[in-house]
Amino acid sequence: MMGNKIIKLENYKQLNVEELRDRDDFIAKLDGRQIYGDEDFFIAMDSAFDLTDSIISDWEQFSKAMTDLSWIEEGREISLIVYNSDSFMVDSGAFNEFEEHFTGKDGYLEFWDKNARGFNVYLVKDKDPDEKVTRYRSDYVDNYSVVFKNEITHLETYKDLDFEKFKQENSYIVQLDGSHIKNIYDFYEDMMVGFNLPEDAADGRDYFYDWMLRLKWIRNEKIVLIVYNCEKFLPSDYDEFEEEFIGEDGLLPYWGSGGVYGIFIDGPKDFQVFMVEDIVPNTNIVGYENKSLWSEIKEKFQNKQEDEGKESTEIIQLLHKLEEKGEIDLEEGMSKNEIERVEKELDISFPVEIREVYEEVMPSGGGFYSWKNLSDDELDERRDYILRTKQEFLRRYEEIHWPDSYFDNGLNKNRPKFKKRLMAAPKLIPLREHRFMVSGMNNGPLLSVDKTDVTYYGASILQGIKSDFPSPQEYYGSIYYKDIKTKIPFWSEMIEI
Repeated sequence: MMGNKIIKLENYKQLNVEELRDRDDFIAKLDGRQIYGDEDFFIAMDSAFDLTDSIISDWEQFSKAMTDLSWIEEGREISLIVYNSDSFMVDSGAFNEFEEHFTGKDGYLEFWDKNARGFNVYLVKDKDPDEKVTRYRSDYVDNYSVVFKNEITHLETYKDLDFEKFKQENSYIVQLDGSHIKNIYDFYEDMMVGFNLPEDAADGRDYFYDWMLRLKWIRNEKIVLIVYNCEKFLPSDYDEFEEEFIGEDGLLPYWGSGGVYGIFIDGPKDFQVFMVEDIVPNTNIVGYENKSLWSEIKEKFQNKQEDEGKESTEIIQLLHKLEEKGEIDLEEGMSKNEIERVEKELDISFPVEIREVYEEVMPSGGGFYSWKNLSDDELDERRDYILRTKQEFLRRYEEIHWPDSYFDNGLNKNRPKFKKRLMAAPKLIPLREHRFMVSGMNNGPLLSVDKTDVTYYGASILQGIKSDFPSPQEYYGSIYYKDIKTKIPFWSEMIEI
C-alpha cells in the first residue's frame, strides 16, 4: 500500500518539487486564491488534468473523471500541489467536501492506493516561488503576489477621509450622494456614470456585476467609492448592495484577490468603499459635475423602461392572437415565487421582457416550452438541455471550421482555452424548439442554436416569434449579424466566424 494522503506544509521549502520531477510524477499545481468553491475547483482541475470533453458541474461527474485518469501513463505517480492553501475552498463547507471526496471512505486517494497508483495532495500555505501556477481565470495577468483586504468602512464625517493620501496613491475616486439613490437601479445608473460603464450596466444586476468585474479601462491600482448621506442611501435595497460588494461573490473580495470569482480579471486592486454620514461641500459628486449629461441619461433610461414595457405587451398581444388562431395554448401565468424558483434552480435569469410575459400568460404547444409547475425531474431535464447547448461545441470541436482570423485574435489557440471561454459564456434559455433567449440579457436578440450552428433569429424576442409565426403583412426573412447591435460573449463570435 502506498499510503496516499493529503500533506499540509507551512512553506514551499518543505516540498521538494525537484524530487517529484526526478521520479517523473504527473504534477498539477493550483493557486488556492483562485479557488473559492466547487465550481472554481472543477475548472482548475479540468484545466490541470484535461479531465473530460464535457463540462463538469458537480462532484458526481468530477468523481468519474478522477477515478479514470487513463490518459496519465500507467505507473506515474500524481502530485497535486495547492499553494496559498489558506485561501483554498473557503466557501462555506467547500473544503470539507473537497477533503471528504479525496480522503473519505472510497475517496480518490484510497481508490488509487488500491489501484497501485501513488496520488498525494500537498497543501502549501505560501506561494510557489519559482514559477507561475496554471491560470484558470485569465491569460493576461502575472502570478498574484498581493491580496487586498477590501472592505466597507463607515465614517461619521467626510473630515475623516484622507483625500491627500488618495491623491498620493493615484486613486480612482467615485463619489455618490446617497440621498439621491432611492433604489438599486438609481445606484446602477450613478455607478455607470462614475465608472464610465456602458449604458446596459444599469439594466440590472447581471449586467452591472459583469461590467464591474472588468474595469480594464481603470489603470489605477486603488479604487475609492464614497457614498455621502449614507443613512438615506438605498432605504429598501441596502442588503442587496451589501451582498454585491462584500457577500460571498462580492466585488470587493473579487478585486482583492485578483479575480477569484469571475473571468474578467486584471490583477488585484485595492478597492475601498466609504459610507459617510454627512457630505463634503463643493466636490465632484456624480450627477452634479455635469447636470445636463445627467438629465439626458435619466431621460434615456425612462424612455428605455417605457420601451421595455411595450415589448412585453406586444409579445402578450401576439400570443393571444396565436391562441385565437389555434396555433398555441395559453395557460395562466407564473407567480414571482415560481419564476424565482426556476431561476434559482437552473442558475438562469429570464430577460425582463419575457419575465413580464410569464407573469401574465404561459404559452405552450406550438413548440413553446412551458415553465409553469415544473417537477424536480422536469427541472433536471431543462438543466441538462441548457447544458447540452454548450457541450455540443466540445463534442464537435474538431468538426468546426475555425477561420484563421479566429486564431489570430487569440480567441481559440487550443482546446482547453476554448473550453474555458465556452464555460464562461452566458447560458441560453429555450423559448421554443431550438430558439434561445440569453440569460440575464434584457432586450437582447433571439438565437437559433442547432448543435454547433448558431444564428440570430431576431433582433428581439418579439421579432423572433414573429419570424416563426409570420403574418402576410410581416415577414422578416434572414437576420444578419451586422444588423444586431447587442454583442453576446462567445455566442456572437460563433455566429460571426
